Amino acid sequence: MSGKAWDRAHGFFNKQFSYSSGLVNTGHCFKQKYGRFEAKILFNEPTEVTHTFWMVAEKQIPHIDVVKFDKKINFDHFYKNGDGNAHRAGQQTAAKRYAGKPYIFTLLWSANSLEWLINGVSVTKITEHVPQEPMYVAFSSGVYGNSEPEISEQSFLIEWVRCYQMAESV
Repeated sequence: MSGKAWDRAHGFFNKQFSYSSGLVNTGHCFKQKYGRFEAKILFNEPTEVTHTFWMVAEKQIPHIDVVKFDKKINFDHFYKNGDGNAHRAGQQTAAKRYAGKPYIFTLLWSANSLEWLINGVSVTKITEHVPQEPMYVAFSSGVYGNSEPEISEQSFLIEWVRCYQMAESV
């Protein structure tokens, strides 16, 4: 299978792969600032393939990983502060315990905080460098790194996705 690979020095180039990956996003039709963003997802066993439910604005940063599943599960927020450099804040947990059955992964985003939940239970919360611009939702699978790993059949099954706006304060 022919596809594109990325090289920092040379940009995108054509490459042959023994697998395919995918990306779906709402960048062309849906963006939202603040709210509840959630999806019911079933991951299979962790491997070299990374599956991600993420959000991003017009530029690469700010970027939120609602859930990033590979050998670990990451709940991350990437941001720039006054120094202009990219920074990461978040939490990791073992991926294996969340493989093989569906879970509801949720991000609660307000003007003052980002909170990640699994099946309604809080995992981590951030109150600094909270994004203040609309973001779109994306789901992707991919292989990262330079090697061509042995890849068995992988799945990233999304039963549903829901996005809610916050109620207006009275």
